[in-house]
Amino acid sequence: MQLVESYVIEVCRFVPSEQRDEIARDLREAIAEEVYELADARNEEPTDADAKQVLSGFGHPLKVAGRYQPQRYLIGPEIFPAMLQTLRIVIGFALGIQVVAIVVFGSLQEWTIGPWDLFWMTFELVLWILFVIVGAFIAVEYSGEKLGWYENWSPQSLSPNSMGVISRSDIVTNIVTGGFFLLWWNDVVVLH
Repeated sequence: MQLVESYVIEVCRFVPSEQRDEIARDLREAIAEEVYELADARNEEPTDADAKQVLSGFGHPLKVAGRYQPQRYLIGPEIFPAMLQTLRIVIGFALGIQVVAIVVFGSLQEWTIGPWDLFWMTFELVLWILFVIVGAFIAVEYSGEKLGWYENWSPQSLSPNSMGVISRSDIVTNIVTGGFFLLWWNDVVVLH
């Protein structure tokens, strides 16, 4: 069927050249098998409609070609959760320190800061933290080094009361809103 051959050619345009022949053969076989299964279910010969239905199930040629490409990650799935956890902890800790520092400096030096200045200061802090931590995890990913604490985990480190998890987003929200209230209360943040 010409439709199947056109599809295989389109997919093979985007796969590594050294694997094209093998991929084309495997893809033709997989498509033909599904087309014949559809036709056999009706006790008829395969039609172009069967081929269209099977090709629709396979998806766009670029999507299929992507399955044959080597995996390319800035940060792979193995250490991505560790990066997210590190970001949560560091950003929460940094925001807490920022709130305390603003309250202390505001109280001691009668320093005032507007809400937009506070927003941009916080935005810049979070942006720098993202830049540094994501950069560090990219370096870990491409260095081939393993995270020692990540690789040497043992089940004994699990907490027996792990079901009572407190949402970190609630903690961060409480710190930020409470801190903003303290800043406003101490006339560090002036709302006009």
